[in-house]
Amino acid sequence: MVSGLHQCMSVPPSAEYLHAAGGITHNVSETVVATVIADGAHHLDLMASHADDPASVVAARRSHMRHIRRWVDDWYKAAGGAGPR
Repeated sequence: MVSGLHQCMSVPPSAEYLHAAGGITHNVSETVVATVIADGAHHLDLMASHADDPASVVAARRSHMRHIRRWVDDWYKAAGGAGPR
């Protein structure tokens, strides 16, 4: 069984993490990643895209996709498979 901690955006607050009113404000590790969105609203980056989305939200979505692709690729490699690509 392959497992690991991979998370974007919402990490439970604890003494281990720097937690602010807006959530995690810095990367905790290579796979627990903070995404600060200056021009966004709560979870706007997880909603469907819209022509009026601020550039910071578009960039956050791209960042999420890169991380998710890497997590999936890492899982397939660890499981001994070639992956979906």
